[in-house]
Amino acid sequence: MINGFYTSASGMNVQLVNQDVLANNLANVNTPGYKKDFTVVQAFPNVLLHRIDDRADASPVAVPPPWSAQASPMIGEMGKGAEVAGVVTDYADGATMQTHNPLDLALRGNAMFTVQMPDGSYAYTRAGNFTLNSQDQLVTQAGQPVMGRRGPIVIQPQQSGSVVIDAKGQVTVDGSVVDNLMLTTFQQPNDLAKQGSDLYVSKDGVGLTTDPSQLTATVQQGYLENSNVSAIQEMVNMISVLRAYESDQKSIMAQDQTLNAAVNQVGNLSAT
Repeated sequence: MINGFYTSASGMNVQLVNQDVLANNLANVNTPGYKKDFTVVQAFPNVLLHRIDDRADASPVAVPPPWSAQASPMIGEMGKGAEVAGVVTDYADGATMQTHNPLDLALRGNAMFTVQMPDGSYAYTRAGNFTLNSQDQLVTQAGQPVMGRRGPIVIQPQQSGSVVIDAKGQVTVDGSVVDNLMLTTFQQPNDLAKQGSDLYVSKDGVGLTTDPSQLTATVQQGYLENSNVSAIQEMVNMISVLRAYESDQKSIMAQDQTLNAAVNQVGNLSAT
């Protein structure tokens, strides 16, 4: 009976994590370049059950030392509930939206824009709603400079209307090549970790490359990539999570009532 409490409670904990992940996806449904998350759930290792008191011959049989499977044959397995193995990001492309802003960029394929953090390290993003700061640098909405192969990309304010960025990321201003976007690709998406503000960081640098010859993604100027979250699908998933949570909750209540009857009512009957 107590095992049933723990099994149901583990299911409730899993659904709480699912609820948090789905709520975060819905909160970012309109965030440019956002990639949705989903949970991976696994079962706790099953426990083998053995007979330790076989009464087939109508007399108790003690387990002789040392314990052996022959003395106590296996009768089956028992589950111990579930747990969240991890939260995984879906890096599928989101739909694009035309903005006609020359500083808005969308990526199609396996690549990310490279930005510089205040400590000089690099981070990565798919949010291409860029702007210019007071130093004429192309920056993200949070102010991180967008990196080119020669350093932060600089565009003079009077030239911002004549900026052309081609599919390979080459930045041309008034017919002159200024720089090339430093686009970073990853062999394994698991090499990335979300940092917040729609930024990603490399966990260990493995699988990271900025080699243009290995670039398969393309840049679309004047477009923004929307999040790859489907609000309808996430709402349906949230309803399923709520129902699963309620089922585990009712299971705990039923087991509590059964245990209460076993302790109080059955005990009173045996006493009389």
